[in-house]
Amino acid sequence: MTAPDVENAYEQADQHRLRLVECPVCEVKDRQMQSIGIDLENLEADVKAKNRLIGRLKSDLVNERRDSPFHADAQAIYEYWRKTCRPGARAFGEDRLKAVLGRLNEKKDKVPGVKRREAAYSPRFICEAVKGSSIDPSRDSHGVPWNDLELICRDSKHLETFHDAYKAWRWPEAAYEARSGLYDAWVEART
Repeated sequence: MTAPDVENAYEQADQHRLRLVECPVCEVKDRQMQSIGIDLENLEADVKAKNRLIGRLKSDLVNERRDSPFHADAQAIYEYWRKTCRPGARAFGEDRLKAVLGRLNEKKDKVPGVKRREAAYSPRFICEAVKGSSIDPSRDSHGVPWNDLELICRDSKHLETFHDAYKAWRWPEAAYEARSGLYDAWVEART
């Protein structure tokens, strides 16, 4: 057989074995697949648009935090924390800034008859809590102290717990100073 005869034999065999039959169910399935493909493309475009919106909103939130009237106080608290607890800390990241600003913006419970609510926590209170966290910090299994600024300022409960540690540490020292001041005054009165 020559080459063209072989090709004709293959074509004839293929024609006899394969027949294209139109199936109404298959046509419906094909249309459904095309519709699903179009829906998928539309959803992917929608997700991209929403991700861009989320990015813009996050950026606006970062800018809003940076423009906060408490930003300078938050920066000073960070510097104090870094000096007291983590000299190697390199960045005042968003998680730390968010936590500190959250506590600085927190207001005391509303008092009847008072229109303006006071801040619940002053920068001094937060710095005292930072000091309380540095006195005897809990440690994880690797020996890393649990005194990150974000943890200290995570919520009111954490902040007040660390401040209580400060008060427990400070009270004996303050009592000693008060007693020695009285003793010094007594000595001076006698001489």
